Amino acid sequence: MGANDDQNNFLIQEVDEELRLDQYHRLWKHYSKYIIIAVVVVIFVVFGYQGWQEWRKFQSQRESTKFAIANELINKDKTDEGLIVLDKLANDGYTGFALMANMRRAELLADRGDIDAAAVIYDRIASSSIHALYRDLATIKMTLLKLDIDDSIVIEKRITPLNTISNPWRFSAIEILAIIAKKNGNTQRAIELYKQLAEDSKTPSGIRDRATEVLTILSPVADEAKG
Repeated sequence: MGANDDQNNFLIQEVDEELRLDQYHRLWKHYSKYIIIAVVVVIFVVFGYQGWQEWRKFQSQRESTKFAIANELINKDKTDEGLIVLDKLANDGYTGFALMANMRRAELLADRGDIDAAAVIYDRIASSSIHALYRDLATIKMTLLKLDIDDSIVIEKRITPLNTISNPWRFSAIEILAIIAKKNGNTQRAIELYKQLAEDSKTPSGIRDRATEVLTILSPVADEAKG
């Protein structure tokens, strides 16, 4: 009886195995083309991504070289030639060097006194879809350039959103708001903002030093006005 049981179990296992193989064959016959397509797609995606990574690396190296050439020309007092290289890199670049080229162009134009052209570049960066860190930096730089040109209301509207705890440029934003308050004759408001900068341990040293210096001038004036 035991031998028969073993034989029966063996036959059952063989039948099960045959059934499984038959199911596999039918499934493969039905879905093989989809499986092959999926495998091909995965292969193309993997190789495509690797190719894209290599292309980005090549572009980055190429644009890094162009940026270095532009700076070398500028350091040799060949600013016009350097600006041409930066302009091409800014318009045709695909990596972070395009942004750096734009920032450098704006700085050079501002140094030359071409405030409007520099402000246009900063405004374009501030309105782009790049990371908020660089958009806000461009906003700060544009505002500083046009501090004596733009209306105070326009400046406050532009800068106030940057005055948040999470914004890395908030100290610069507060300083600009303090300058505007002082410019408009709102001495008390200016003092409050400068005190905020002077007393905050996280304020960058340069901004804190300027705030402390201005406070030594404004505080006696405010006290005299109260008296």
